[in-house]
Amino acid sequence: VGATRRVISSSFVAEGVFLAGAGFVLAVAITGVCYGLMVAALGWSEATQALRGHTLFFPLPELALAGLAALLLAGLGSHLSVSRMLRELEG
Repeated sequence: VGATRRVISSSFVAEGVFLAGAGFVLAVAITGVCYGLMVAALGWSEATQALRGHTLFFPLPELALAGLAALLLAGLGSHLSVSRMLRELEG
């Protein structure tokens, strides 16, 4: 086709990063909904009110850092696997 290795691999790396990001968002959303349902099912009491006031299930800085780490690992893994496959096809 005449495309360079970088052009070929960039689409696969972008796909890997997109799928990892979608999986991360989906996992956080499902976990958050389940946590909310669990807290709602506990009902009201002094213990649950104290627990709700002091528990941060998803602290935003840590959640953002985990998402960034997931995207970086996905990009690295996609890049390494595509590079290996292209090397095997060339030689």
